[in-house]
Amino acid sequence: MPRQTESLRRSSSRSACSRAPHRSEKCRYERVDSNRVFARSDRPRPHDIITLVPSIRHLSPDQLSGAFRRNGQIEQLLALETMPDGQAVVRWLVVSRAGRELQLRIHAVEDVGSFEFADVSEFPSVNPDEEFGEGVVVASGEDLEELLAIAEAHGASRDRWVNAGIIGQEYLDARES
Repeated sequence: MPRQTESLRRSSSRSACSRAPHRSEKCRYERVDSNRVFARSDRPRPHDIITLVPSIRHLSPDQLSGAFRRNGQIEQLLALETMPDGQAVVRWLVVSRAGRELQLRIHAVEDVGSFEFADVSEFPSVNPDEEFGEGVVVASGEDLEELLAIAEAHGASRDRWVNAGIIGQEYLDARES
């Protein structure tokens, strides 16, 4: 019988754990054996074999529908822009459920974030008529593929969608580049 080896998988992204001045996030390690998680800890044990499995943040086209069914929302950062008046703006798209139909919303907020505050859904809206965090409905319908095609017309890319709640990390990565 072949011997199964146990290894550790870091559950936080490599960039988040290795960024020296920004270690507010703790790297979490999972003891795994044949893809089963046994325990989680902040540090690997001395005798563990450490195998870092790269974090997969962006959803593949095959994963989009499953992620949407599980979470009810997917997001994509479009751009960090500077308006002609000098105002810094963050734009992103969200596909979410609204009753029985799906909605594609675009958000445009002031870039008031920092490495300590990256929750873009909490940033103030650029549009004074827009309610806090509401966004503007670009399209609605019952077919996810149709909304994704409309999102591409607004600058989205099929391979840059993330699960709900990951947009803050996308924002931080965009600020660094």
